[in-house]
Amino acid sequence: MSEKALHSAEAAVYGAHLARASALVAGDRAAMEPLLSPNLHYIHAPGRIDNRDSYLDFLQSVRFLKVEVSDRQISVMGEVAILTGILRMKLQREGQEEPTSPVSAITEVWHRQERGNWALLNFQSTSVK
Repeated sequence: MSEKALHSAEAAVYGAHLARASALVAGDRAAMEPLLSPNLHYIHAPGRIDNRDSYLDFLQSVRFLKVEVSDRQISVMGEVAILTGILRMKLQREGQEEPTSPVSAITEVWHRQERGNWALLNFQSTSVK
């Protein structure tokens, strides 16, 4: 992959990552669906594991007020990209009076689809105290 193509792929992965964060805050399932691989494996910081369908269902029980990633690094290897960073969220779970602000170290694995778009294939989150 040429350096120009590599930078273009990194920018596209970052764009998909930002689109997913925006869809979370907007509560927009229709915008979220094309950003998720049919083979999604999503591991939350507390250990809950979701596939694509159960993750989309889970999102109905949480309101995301803020989603930000710092210390971001993106590595692209052909049709796969890995994004790592520190995730800071402000969210309100169903039944909770006050929002929480978890901080996690994350690894996202993105896969380029046949149409050229990037979809989240794997997500792993570990709480940072």
